[in-house]
Amino acid sequence: MGQQQKVDFNETKHPYLWGSITVFAAIGAIGGAPLLLFVISYAELHNINIATAIIVAILVYVIFAFIVCMIIKGISAIINSRNYYPQKTIEYNITNKRKISADTMVDNWIIQNGIEPVELHIKDIEQWKKTKIDTFKGNARKIEKFNARCALNKGKAFRFVSYRMQTRYQQVNYKKYPYQVRVNNEDVCVSEAFMLERIDFLKKHDFNITYNQYHAVDQRKVLTKSMREQVKRRDNWTCQLCGKIMRDGVGLHIDHIVPISRGGKSMLANLRVLCSKCNGSKGGRLDGDEERDDFYEKDELY
Repeated sequence: MGQQQKVDFNETKHPYLWGSITVFAAIGAIGGAPLLLFVISYAELHNINIATAIIVAILVYVIFAFIVCMIIKGISAIINSRNYYPQKTIEYNITNKRKISADTMVDNWIIQNGIEPVELHIKDIEQWKKTKIDTFKGNARKIEKFNARCALNKGKAFRFVSYRMQTRYQQVNYKKYPYQVRVNNEDVCVSEAFMLERIDFLKKHDFNITYNQYHAVDQRKVLTKSMREQVKRRDNWTCQLCGKIMRDGVGLHIDHIVPISRGGKSMLANLRVLCSKCNGSKGGRLDGDEERDDFYEKDELY
């Protein structure tokens, strides 16, 4: 059997390559044909070897095209430097996942990686601004222009690129060999203010639920299989009311402590393991409601 071949491919690895090829092709289409006709006619008039003249023309054309490409790249670099803003690029792998929104991608990344990378990058931005302003030596006009550029480009502080790794096959000697291809899915830029708002929301809910999950209409769809397994392991497959152990999963229910009918959310802090009997008797009530019901029943007996 043949060995599996795996190839990692990044479509955005060389962003200037296709631009350079396009410029070369445009210059060739505009100036290549007239230059070649001029060289052939000049060689015939002066009895010069046509092959030599064509080779010289091609070399001149390549040098000219290279110079034009460098000029275009230099102009582009100057424009980009004027619009420069410190940007942190974050790549998020969504392989084997359904298509998720940009908001959910940002929230998931913060939950998985913490807030330290965000805070460090925001500090770097503030330091960069301070250093740039210091170089202006109190020139109010330059500082005003710089602040205007910062206000224009502040939405580029964080760049999220989601991608999938797709398996494809290459046939060699009548055998198919799999290899991995990276396919970019979505490219989104967000500001520091947006990231800080997300962090404040996630802190408020102990990093247990994303913004879209919290505001979902159907909270039962938010309760995924992985969340169920996480709750089972956390509670050790044991009913949190009567203590019954259900390692075989028979009669094991995942209960919302605050019921969905009363505004409860499908997040880990609001989930627990109950047996079927305890969950059935609890229904859509809170734990305190059951105690109050027992108190009223005893009071009626007396």
